[in-house]
Amino acid sequence: MKRDVKLSEKLKTMYDHTCQVCGVKLDSPFGPIAIGAHIKALGYPHNGPDIIQNMLCLCPNHHEQFDALTYYIDPKQFLIKNLIDLHGQRIYVHENHKISTEFLDCHLLQYKKSY
Repeated sequence: MKRDVKLSEKLKTMYDHTCQVCGVKLDSPFGPIAIGAHIKALGYPHNGPDIIQNMLCLCPNHHEQFDALTYYIDPKQFLIKNLIDLHGQRIYVHENHKISTEFLDCHLLQYKKSY
């Protein structure tokens, strides 16, 4: 599956390249560092769609931890769960970013299967 880089850039611009989980904006001499991370992974076996409703703006650390299923985001209240320093805190959600709870439910299911 091919990613639409413009969607990721749109999302990162929406959040000013700031991580929705920790609120950190990482800068480098080449520009800010942020990742348009898919909640439900693209391609086989997950086959998640490449749409903004299936994406989060994350710093590299929280992207890797999210993909490694070390934490999840509660689909109902957008609370961070099982991430030691941030457990129980709500992720920042921009008013124009309609995150699909369907994809957060899928990530939660994967999280539960891994433990």
